[in-house]
Amino acid sequence: MIGLISSISNFANFTNYTNFTNFTSKLYKHLKLPKLPKLPKHCKLYKHNYTIMKTGAKVATIISVVAVLVLAGWFWFKFYFVFAEGVKAGELNRFTYKGYVFKTYEGKLIQAGYNSENAKGTIQSNEFDFSVESQAVADELMKSTGKTVELHYKEYKGALPWRGMQKFVVDSIISVSQKDTPLNVPIF
Repeated sequence: MIGLISSISNFANFTNYTNFTNFTSKLYKHLKLPKLPKLPKHCKLYKHNYTIMKTGAKVATIISVVAVLVLAGWFWFKFYFVFAEGVKAGELNRFTYKGYVFKTYEGKLIQAGYNSENAKGTIQSNEFDFSVESQAVADELMKSTGKTVELHYKEYKGALPWRGMQKFVVDSIISVSQKDTPLNVPIF
């Protein structure tokens, strides 16, 4: 057995056909198998220094593996890396279950605020479009349309069709409260 291990370590680098045939003949002898047939002298494999994997094939393999790893890294960064997390609060305007192939939950949150672009300082609404993956969160939001909600979300660099149509994915509900109603004041 020790002889087999030393022959493997000596001939593990099959750089040419001679090393390969020496290794296989020792292996066959150790395992007590019949001898390999000799190749005729005119055979190309016998005449040329035959390498098991040529340099061009090695380079192509290395380039292919590196390209696949770079592509996989880019895909993970674009679609699975969490770019930001946060909380948004506002009135839940709509919440729907839609899609052609992949049905996803999509919602719109209306946030009140001041319009900084307008010099008069008028009030404007800011819309926050989001998607939901969790069925439990989606069921709770379906019952909360028209109410003021605080939602925790994750922002990705890209949207996946089975995750939702938006880059913002809501993963939990922090609070739900009734919409504040203005006082009934008559206008004169």
